[in-house]
Amino acid sequence: MQRWQEITQWTISQRRQNQIATSHYGRTLVIKAWRVWHEAISVGIRKQLLMPQAMWMHNKRLTAQSFHKCV
Repeated sequence: MQRWQEITQWTISQRRQNQIATSHYGRTLVIKAWRVWHEAISVGIRKQLLMPQAMWMHNKRLTAQSFHKCV
């Protein structure tokens, strides 16, 4: 009877540890996925915001070069 109780307590302990490990793994996966998603969204927004500036600088550079050659 004593051995049976020990095995039962050990089984309960192992089950609890398994549940804790599984929930920790799930939380970790969610956090990693959120970080990857957030980084991708940030890069997309950054590209959208910088594209007009890049085009303006490109056009300005072309204009400056063409005027410089004429002089």
